[in-house]
Amino acid sequence: MPLPAVIDALDKVDASHHGLYAETDAGLFILDIEGDISGHPAVAPLENAFRKEQEKRKRQGRELDAIKEVQRAEGRAEDGETDTGGKPLAASTRRRLEAAHRQDVDAITGQAEKYRAALESTLVDAALTNALVEANIAAPYMKAAKAMHRANLTVVEQDGEFKVAAPGADDGSNQAQTPGNFIATWAASDEGRAFIAAPRNGGGAATGSGAAGSRAPNPWRHESFNRTEQARIARDDPALAKRLARAAGRPEPRV
Repeated sequence: MPLPAVIDALDKVDASHHGLYAETDAGLFILDIEGDISGHPAVAPLENAFRKEQEKRKRQGRELDAIKEVQRAEGRAEDGETDTGGKPLAASTRRRLEAAHRQDVDAITGQAEKYRAALESTLVDAALTNALVEANIAAPYMKAAKAMHRANLTVVEQDGEFKVAAPGADDGSNQAQTPGNFIATWAASDEGRAFIAAPRNGGGAATGSGAAGSRAPNPWRHESFNRTEQARIARDDPALAKRLARAAGRPEPRV
């Protein structure tokens, strides 16, 4: 049976697999995987199948273009359509061949779209889960947070690679950002802080006092830049300091 990517308790898997999971600050256990998610066995077959369907689709398109070119040449003949041997080609035969070709193209297109949808769903779910775990979202709220943000993420193809992107930052640039930065910005907002797991040292609820519950402006942003406040947050809540720095597009502080 496949191992789940994220669980909320180790007893959900056999004891022999406990060493394969890493615990997060939010109390979740994630499957410890190295490297890019696109190389994961659950993703690679989908991507390979999708690319094969793409190639079939292109090949069918080239064949259709060739048929149309022949038809245009034949249309210029005074006596109507002829085959390559110069014999008359019945219109019914030509229509039958065209219909069969269109049917093949439609079938390949439909299959390619299915592979693309499955691939995008897998990539988006993996990227969103990683971003929420990194933002320290509490386990009981993980499903709700996923439902809130899944529609905000899209898959784009750049230079033959598939990447997950999120809407642009609220700074007027309108440029797409990574899921990690998008979720980090949300987690630092009044709404997002309610989803953050409480400190495990007894520091109170996620919306309590201290750095995690502060409503002060982000001291890493240009308009509210404050080194003193940065140092205080980095000392009191290193995880929050990293999220705020990422949200402002600045390097994470060394804590």
